[in-house]
Amino acid sequence: MASPYSQISNKPAKILVCISLLLLCACAAPVSKYKSASKAEIDTEIRLQKEMVYQAFKNEGNRLENISFQILKANAEFCTKDAIEYGFTLWNIDSVAKKGEHKEIAEQLYKLNHIFQIDQVYANTTEQTANIKTGDKIIAINGVNVSSNRTQYKDLYKAFSKTGSTRPAKLLLLRDSEEIEVQTAPYAVCNYPLRYDYHAPEINAYANGRSVIMTRGFYKATQSDEELAMVIGHEVGHNIMRHIQKGKDNIALGKLANTALFNAMEMTDYRLPDFVYEGIAQQAYMVNSVDFEREADYIGIYFAERAGYDTSGSIAFWRRTSVERDAQGIDKRSTHPANAERFVYLQKTLDEVYAKRKKGLPLIPEIDWDSTSEKDIHFIRPEK
Repeated sequence: MASPYSQISNKPAKILVCISLLLLCACAAPVSKYKSASKAEIDTEIRLQKEMVYQAFKNEGNRLENISFQILKANAEFCTKDAIEYGFTLWNIDSVAKKGEHKEIAEQLYKLNHIFQIDQVYANTTEQTANIKTGDKIIAINGVNVSSNRTQYKDLYKAFSKTGSTRPAKLLLLRDSEEIEVQTAPYAVCNYPLRYDYHAPEINAYANGRSVIMTRGFYKATQSDEELAMVIGHEVGHNIMRHIQKGKDNIALGKLANTALFNAMEMTDYRLPDFVYEGIAQQAYMVNSVDFEREADYIGIYFAERAGYDTSGSIAFWRRTSVERDAQGIDKRSTHPANAERFVYLQKTLDEVYAKRKKGLPLIPEIDWDSTSEKDIHFIRPEK
């Protein structure tokens, strides 16, 4: 096959091609005696770094799950959407991934196989988990053998359910070749589990009405468990106050308003430009958006404090946000409050919490029950 160069018949074009090649050959090159590495050495380092990444993801996820558990447990009395959860989490090799490097790395680092074992034991659950340790393998639950290679999560739930939702479950654990029998009862929790999106670099945390989602970017933007608790409490606040559904309802009302206005204009000689209808739709989406965020902040502080987190230093997150990432957000609102006003009213929320604590009053958010009910929100009205 002829080369592209041989197919060029125009002499000036050939000269230009030669010049181009000569210029490329004249590119500068390094002159120091830098070190080289074998493929095996590089592959070893690649493996090490991948293991470090996986361990980081795993540790971060466990940390978030523990903080979330504390908040969901401490505030279960307020949640109409509740569930039960034991003071530990379980995993096996099949729960890591269908296939790929993560599965192989987890298998090697954590000695995982098809038998479920304790992933982490939550803090502040000693009364139910004193004899349970990370790495313990689950052999049987309430007399049901769950050590088969075919055991799935649904089989575990079925075995746990044999004792009902409140009575202690009997576990047979295997630890260092020794079988150990323990009893453990579940906790009532708000049914808003957390999901950690460790692949997402953007700074974001949000609620969808059913769960709480946090990106790794947001996780990295925080500096303490207390800041994470403030944020998780905020997102749980969105869920329990039904902000997502209320936002959808507002959008639906905006569409109805647009339809009514359009039909009204059709009965006249007037015609409104499209931006009017677009503005109505946008305002319907935005209406109360900032106030929903303020309410979630208010509820979130209470929920985090009730779970044992001192959030007095956490609200500085918004000052740091202005300095490091969002100077324009100091005094400008979007769908969220401006950073400065957010800091001020969060401080006032903390003052309210501390005043109640000083007087020995229960830490219960103040809700205007004359203008709402348990049907409008997922918040159980406290007994007087």
